[in-house]
Amino acid sequence: MKKQYLFIFIFLITYNMWGQNPWDQIYLSTTLSPDNYQNLQGYVEVAPDNSIYVLESEAVVNTFGGTVFLKLKKFNGTGWDQIGQNLLRNVENNESHIDFIITPSGEIYLGMKDTIAKFNTTTNMWESTTIPEYYGGLCSDDSGTIYFIHRVDGSSGAANSDLSLAKFDNGEVTIEGTLATNILMTPRKVNASNKIIIKNDTFYISTVRQSTNQLYVFKGNPTEGFQKLEQSAPNNGSTLFTGLGLSSMVVSATGEIIISYRPATGNGLSMVTHNEANDTWVPFTTTGINATFSSHNLLRYDNNNTLYLIYQGGNNTGFLFKYNGTSWEHIGPLSFWSYITINALVRPHIAFSASNEIIFSTGFGTSGFPFLVFRENESLDLLNINDKKQFSLYPNPTAGNFTIDLGATYDNAHITITDLLGRKIMSTTHTQGQQVNLSIDELAGIYFVTIQTADNNSVIRLVKK
Repeated sequence: MKKQYLFIFIFLITYNMWGQNPWDQIYLSTTLSPDNYQNLQGYVEVAPDNSIYVLESEAVVNTFGGTVFLKLKKFNGTGWDQIGQNLLRNVENNESHIDFIITPSGEIYLGMKDTIAKFNTTTNMWESTTIPEYYGGLCSDDSGTIYFIHRVDGSSGAANSDLSLAKFDNGEVTIEGTLATNILMTPRKVNASNKIIIKNDTFYISTVRQSTNQLYVFKGNPTEGFQKLEQSAPNNGSTLFTGLGLSSMVVSATGEIIISYRPATGNGLSMVTHNEANDTWVPFTTTGINATFSSHNLLRYDNNNTLYLIYQGGNNTGFLFKYNGTSWEHIGPLSFWSYITINALVRPHIAFSASNEIIFSTGFGTSGFPFLVFRENESLDLLNINDKKQFSLYPNPTAGNFTIDLGATYDNAHITITDLLGRKIMSTTHTQGQQVNLSIDELAGIYFVTIQTADNNSVIRLVKK
């Protein structure tokens, strides 16, 4: 049994040397769902001033059933401060998505069933406006104007829809343009696939149909009008059938539309791009991804127009990829190097700082699937762990006592030990001598020793027998 355990440990070390970006865990919560209620979703976004915000959903159980509240929190550098009051979440029974945007001027908006909420920085309170016609797609243009997808019944009844682009301004709603009139479809309400993207004064709008989960895409602007793509599709519909309505659309700086989605048949991940000449969807490369199973998926460009994909995969194994122009490069997380859930991305979300630092969130907030936020840390280079011969740790595995050999004497050597969930077990600063004698009294398992000096940062995996 000990030999098998050691083999697994050696495999993890070897497995993690490649394709990994270094990550810092900056948030963890395991108490958002005390009854393991999993219809929850969290998000991370970065404001123009580089402030990091998380939006989390917390389920509260009482004698009358369950209630879910939304909480907005801001990272203060070492911890998180809640901003505004708890906001009652309102979603359709089969949905969990919340629209969460930050405008170029730093204003924060949420969109959910029948509601748009704006955060008032003066009162530190959310101000909500009821809009029954709200169907998602909340977005902002460069000037801070807010738009969304507006839907009412078509003239033929509830199975048909009049779809419009609407503007929201301090509680007032204005129809800016018609997408489709009396079209034979009803969108899912505030689904992640319902999206508006603005590029070079052109609006790209996607919305997913109830039941069939067909994805409809519109393109145009309020001045010249809008056109549904795939004009020749049967019944003025769509040939894009998405499994469970799980898809993500992005538009490049040059106007190329790319969509990732779980196909209606099979469990993989498909991608398409729009061929304008033929008005058809054609395959976009998935070379390098090899997804045998996927569900929640998200495409997003960083500030340099580099395209990223993050998705929840088979057995909750999630991945993060970067597109290099011809194929997809895996940049992690591949498997857990310091957190047991790093290979279990659940409903992940991704954002980028002003310097294109990657930040992503994952999880429900349960004990099994914590709500976690990770931030890329270029100063902690895990790709070169084996090249850093300066530090050594022994014995490893250990029964409790162990020694770190720094290879030299440092004025300040900061040593931190964390467990698989990223919880800090110990933190100390060593100021003299080349060797540091420490002990760990925790249960048997894998721990991670981070050593930071003036000229070196290393992470060493420690096994407690």
